[in-house]
Parts: sequence; C-alpha cells; structure tokens
Amino acid sequence: MSNLFLCSEICHRLREYNANNQHGFRLLTSDIIYRKHMANIVKSAEHLEDLLNVLADAHYVFRFKIVEPDDARQVPGIYGYLMAELPLIGELRSWADA
Repeated sequence: MSNLFLCSEICHRLREYNANNQHGFRLLTSDIIYRKHMANIVKSAEHLEDLLNVLADAHYVFRFKIVEPDDARQVPGIYGYLMAELPLIGELRSWADA
C-alpha cells in the first residue's frame, strides 16, 4: 500500500474514533493506537509514528503530549491524536466540558 493510502486510512479511522460516543475516552493515544487500531494496515509502530508525524506537520492531525517523556524513569511519553476538523473539535470540546 502506498503512503498516501495509509495516511488516508489513518485519518478515516482516527475521525471515526474521535466521533464515536461509545468510548469512554474519545482520543486515541500513542500507547494503544498501533496495537489496537492500526496494526493491520501499517508495517510497524515506527512506520505509524512516521505517518502520524507527516499528518501532524501537514495540519491534518493535532498531536499533543498527555504524559511528558522521562528518561530517568524510562517513561516514553504518551501523545494524544485528534483530527483537525472544526466540527469535530467543537463536539469534543462540549463532550469534555460536560
């Protein structure tokens, strides 16, 4: 599969997850995104991280730190991912404020 197709599929799955009310937490995080949601479309977690970095640099996806990386405690850090679409952001904001 081409990287363009993979980026499109990642955006589609991320949009569905962010919009779904059935989950307790509507943001995909870096600790579960590969093994639970994207392992069947990308080769490795590193490949997924590279594609997510491309999407974040292109402003399709917001990537933000939830847990700061700490080398002394060997904590890699956890990032959250959100599609950069205004209606979805407004919906998630009202969900978080409730």
